[in-house]
Amino acid sequence: MGDSFSLSTTDAEATVEFVGERGEVLDQRRAADAPAIGDERALTYRLTGGETLVRARIRDRDGQFAWTAAYRVEEAE
Repeated sequence: MGDSFSLSTTDAEATVEFVGERGEVLDQRRAADAPAIGDERALTYRLTGGETLVRARIRDRDGQFAWTAAYRVEEAE
């Protein structure tokens, strides 16, 4: 994962919330505001250093939700 968490979607109307360990929303992005690469929109959350895990909740244009797996953040040595 490095210093960021990224995903892509083909739904330009999707909204992505990057969520922390206790369910707190770390950041929210609209796919329409993300750069397009072909049909896909790439959304990235830059880690701030206090996260222990990050996952994403994606809401599509129809209001349906999907979650990514949770990714554990390792401390830099």
